[in-house]
Amino acid sequence: TAETPFNPRAVSLIATSVDELLMNAIYDAPEEAPGASAAISRSAPIELQGKRAVDFRMGFDGDYASFTVMDRFGTINKGKLLTHLMRMYVNKEYQVNDAVMGAGLGLAATFRTGGSLLFVTEPGVRSEVTVFFKQTSSFKEFRKQFRFVSIHLVPESKLPR
Repeated sequence: TAETPFNPRAVSLIATSVDELLMNAIYDAPEEAPGASAAISRSAPIELQGKRAVDFRMGFDGDYASFTVMDRFGTINKGKLLTHLMRMYVNKEYQVNDAVMGAGLGLAATFRTGGSLLFVTEPGVRSEVTVFFKQTSSFKEFRKQFRFVSIHLVPESKLPR
């Protein structure tokens, strides 16, 4: 097995967070696009070509690990996103509704368990979501680390290609 500088419990949370970013880009972003068809189950096979292609990048500088997922839809809704991220999913406030895709639970869990999130979207063109995790000496410290959420809506002419 490969060695990782992160606690095994933290690695599990990081993997779940990265999976959530990928699933959002593959299944939810296209369904949020204007004129989109009905929601597709996350278990349905999808061909990731053309507009549905998804880019994935990762990095580690010795202190922070980062993972970026980019879709080609640019459908991030800032208000909806913040509502999902800040809602406390306890008691009856959140109940799984299979008819509603992209409920925000995965991103909220990522944020609450130590991940910082950076969203950059060019409306109707593309969205990038980057999650950052700081390497810590314990799982408790990992869960309590400083985190942030930043959402940037950028005109097409301002984003590097």
